[in-house]
Amino acid sequence: MNYRSNFGFTLVELIVALAISTMVLAAVYHVFISNNRIYLKQNEMVKMEQNLRSGLNLLERNIRMAGYDPTENYTLGIDKDASTENLIVISYYDDTAENEEEHTPVKLMYDIYNSDTYGAYTLAKRKVALSKDFDSTTRQPLMTNVESLEFSYCDKNHMCSNTASAIADICYIKVFLQTFSSKDHFQTPDLNMTKTVYIRNACL
Repeated sequence: MNYRSNFGFTLVELIVALAISTMVLAAVYHVFISNNRIYLKQNEMVKMEQNLRSGLNLLERNIRMAGYDPTENYTLGIDKDASTENLIVISYYDDTAENEEEHTPVKLMYDIYNSDTYGAYTLAKRKVALSKDFDSTTRQPLMTNVESLEFSYCDKNHMCSNTASAIADICYIKVFLQTFSSKDHFQTPDLNMTKTVYIRNACL
């Protein structure tokens, strides 16, 4: 007579089955955790890349306008004395306001600073009227986690320098921007991009 069909599994069989199930579940969990970590890391890199592109586009939009002056009443462009490898000061005639009375020459500065709200390594824009001086209260945060911001000033002969004052006629600027992840546990590498910005009102 077969008693196994009457009494079910033995204790040994249950232990073996439990051990096999545990190993299978552990393997599945490990694969899930690994795939989830890869997904989160890739998602973080996508966010960093989008952040980089947005930051560069904002820089390009205004740097291209340096020197724009349809009134021909001002001396506008790149401030060669104030612009350096790590910050840039430009000026142009801002006629974007709907009210013509609000059209005025402005100057802008881009640099990295330590923000009380957004933390260190924050890319900011400062915009004031041409006749005014920059101050810390006019800073507008644009991008966080900026590891490096570098400008290279180039003339029509493609000779470039990290010092704006060393270039007599600046035709275009190479902007280097590097960002890092604030989530260290992902071990995400730094990302960087370089963009060449041609100044629409230079070297005509």
